[in-house]
Amino acid sequence: MTTAQRLLSIMFLGSLAIALAPSASAATPHDLSDTDREALRAELRACRDQSDDRQVRRSCAKAAFEKYGMQKPKKHINRRRFRKNLSEDVRTELKACRDQSDDREVRKACAKQVLENHGIERQKRSRIRGRFSHLTDEQKSALRECRSAGSHQEIRSCMQRILNDSQN
Repeated sequence: MTTAQRLLSIMFLGSLAIALAPSASAATPHDLSDTDREALRAELRACRDQSDDRQVRRSCAKAAFEKYGMQKPKKHINRRRFRKNLSEDVRTELKACRDQSDDREVRKACAKQVLENHGIERQKRSRIRGRFSHLTDEQKSALRECRSAGSHQEIRSCMQRILNDSQN
């Protein structure tokens, strides 16, 4: 590798590091103190109660996250896999349910009825998935009890203790 190539690759890596630095340093909810976390939750509740307009609520929440140096978390919902396996008839009926009413409960009941009519069952999701799936029922109930432990650090240490016990 020539000196020019080395210099070019170092310059490229340096510019890449500078470009990625702001996103790498973004705060997470785990970085906040308990008082800041509670204040952020209160602001988000206020945003929710502020308006019925979705865009207003979103912009308010975005401002609240930015105030604490955070990016708004992304929801990870994987509904595509379920929808992809549905027939075109079922999809059109479900779309009709969505267009039928503005009331969420009415839409939900309609969609449930459509799925029942076609003999399709939705899988119930477990609240504890992923790295917790191998735990016994006793350990899962102990994890649920950890949620009421108090501060974030206490909850985290309680969960780590249970997970470490499960690995031994």
